[in-house]
Amino acid sequence: MKNLFIAVAGFISAIATTEKLNAQIAVNLPEQKRVSANLDKYSLKTNINSSTEDISNINERAVKGFYKTYKNIHGVSWDVTLDGFVAEFKVDGIKNMVFYDKKGYWAANLTRYNSDQLPAEQIMLMKFEYPDYTIFGGTKFETPVSKGIPTYIITAENEKNIKWFRIFEDTIEEYKVFLKK
Repeated sequence: MKNLFIAVAGFISAIATTEKLNAQIAVNLPEQKRVSANLDKYSLKTNINSSTEDISNINERAVKGFYKTYKNIHGVSWDVTLDGFVAEFKVDGIKNMVFYDKKGYWAANLTRYNSDQLPAEQIMLMKFEYPDYTIFGGTKFETPVSKGIPTYIITAENEKNIKWFRIFEDTIEEYKVFLKK
């Protein structure tokens, strides 16, 4: 489960910064763990099912669990991944993804924010700790391991580099650094 937590965070953060990172070199910080090689099994989608009306290929437990948790959500797109299922939807223009394993058990929640959509608490913490960085956006993720306490990966840049910052509770740390050309 810990590998899923790390893999999903890395995947979403990578998506959020793809456009800004073209032709840049990644530098791993020595104290950071590498994103699990299991990333692909959670991020690769197939075209088996991506329709709200046809959920016949989605585990029934996942569908029931989703609609029990997310009442009154419309425009849900279900997809099959190599290791389970994902439901995608937007609330107030904010993209949400809910992951389930093959047996239909909840595996993770991901919420992607633009810079103007991030919770004020995370913005204030970033501006206090790293005032010379401009925030692009971030991703909040929760897993059963986190027990409802979200972790945020914030993407920000200054004149020298782009960084991913990890915020858990009131602690912020540099997660990954990408040097600009």
